[in-house]
Amino acid sequence: MSYQAFIEAMDNKLTMIEKSKLPAYFRAFDAQQKSYLTYHDYLLGLLCHHPDQTMFFPLFFFALSRFFRIS
Repeated sequence: MSYQAFIEAMDNKLTMIEKSKLPAYFRAFDAQQKSYLTYHDYLLGLLCHHPDQTMFFPLFFFALSRFFRIS
């Protein structure tokens, strides 16, 4: 996912104040600094930035284990 596609995907999910932080969000989601996001980058970024992270811990661990191939 390119930066432009990220902006379009996140546009309806954020408030006006949060939209000003989109470049910082993209950099945070892009952990490997490839200038594009994979499905895993996007999923993990959404899970990590969710306001109620404790609710998503089992899903986060599952996604993390699949991303890093943890058994």
